Amino acid sequence: MTSRMRQLTPSDSDPKGKIMRRLQCALLVAAIATGFASVAAAADMPIKASPLWSAPATGPLWEGIYVGVNLGDANARSTWCTDAVIAGNCETGPTDVVTGSPRGLVGGGQFGDRWQWGNVVVGLEGMYDALSITTTGISPVVAGETLATKFTGLYSATGEIGLAFDRLLAYGKGGWAGTELKLQAQSVAAGGSLVAPPAFVDGWTLGGGLEYQLMPHIILGVEYDYYRFNPTNIINVTNSAGALITCAFCNFGSSTHLQTILGRISFQAGPAPAF
Repeated sequence: MTSRMRQLTPSDSDPKGKIMRRLQCALLVAAIATGFASVAAAADMPIKASPLWSAPATGPLWEGIYVGVNLGDANARSTWCTDAVIAGNCETGPTDVVTGSPRGLVGGGQFGDRWQWGNVVVGLEGMYDALSITTTGISPVVAGETLATKFTGLYSATGEIGLAFDRLLAYGKGGWAGTELKLQAQSVAAGGSLVAPPAFVDGWTLGGGLEYQLMPHIILGVEYDYYRFNPTNIINVTNSAGALITCAFCNFGSSTHLQTILGRISFQAGPAPAF
């Protein structure tokens, strides 16, 4: 042996170990390449929208007949004049004028039918609510005279249009509305009380709301509605002392209106929607 003999390395002395290291290196490269390919494929896949906001793909979820109940808050307002004590004041420059703003609970039921084309929903709805809200004011010119305003019942027949985002529906509505208005002027010192017979008054309503299909057939919602009524003058009413009051309750103008905020729950008939 000579002094210039080459020193053996582990790879020279162990050919089997050399083969194993090369195989491990090849497997590592293959694993990295597979990972990059998976990431690229995932990047090309469309992002699935949240079920709440996705457009309906399985059918018209909002189409069909429904019936339900509602409960909420009502806030009304009406300004009027009376000749109950001061004869002719409503005709010659109103002085005995009161503004009543009753507020209270309102509740009842709704029923309707809807049709859906894509995301567009149209419908018809009828609603009847029990309502009995009263307020009593004091005459600004007659000492001891009280003037009461009462709204009883609330009815509407409306058309509806909205946009559906799968289980969520945003809509607006409008149409005919009616209520029963009761008025009273009372002044014992000036001749007793003057009570108007219940007067059914009609008008119009505009509103809108949001509804959500919690589960098949069950719909929860919240709705705001504005009502404008058009009462006419109530004339020739006899007071409790037997005197005929020509212009008993007059000069309503366009100031008689009512607003409601309702929570609603409805049951939708027909086949269960495919959620």
